[in-house]
Amino acid sequence: MLSMQVSFLLFLGIFATSLSFKINTNIADGFNNDSKIDTAPFVKIGNGLYYIEINLMTNWFEANERCHKHDAELVTFETMEEWELINKYLSDNAIERVYWTSGNDLAKEGRHVWLTNGEDVGSWLWGRNQPDNWKGNENCHELGFRRTENDRRGLNDAECANKDRYICEKRQLKTFSMVIY
Repeated sequence: MLSMQVSFLLFLGIFATSLSFKINTNIADGFNNDSKIDTAPFVKIGNGLYYIEINLMTNWFEANERCHKHDAELVTFETMEEWELINKYLSDNAIERVYWTSGNDLAKEGRHVWLTNGEDVGSWLWGRNQPDNWKGNENCHELGFRRTENDRRGLNDAECANKDRYICEKRQLKTFSMVIY
């Protein structure tokens, strides 16, 4: 796809040069809040796009597959800001459910990482007394099991076969703009 974009830009450059036009291009992360881009079924929260499944309950593996069908991944909380924004959105919209995230310790018991990037899950995300690997079979992470001291939904390790709803996170969008003069 990149080669097609480069070819298109080269074509425009040749076209503009022959007609004495100038082209300025810009590629940026995300998109402008004023943009009239339809993101449905995803909602814009902060700088990200998220799909919050409010009806269907699946196991962790099926939730992961369903996110991939949306060209997305199970949500990964990479910053405190992202976690707080998701919590605020859920609270503001009275969404009181438990949701699968990409967090797990499937590769190595006790090493909790995000499936999407392999980074360690931040200790500040866990609900009270979590993770606990209750009954020795909890390897997938869900958001919303218990609230933290700050009344935020914390993470819990749960059995991957449990049926929960899920949150998908769209890969980072890029905005391409072009000015011809």
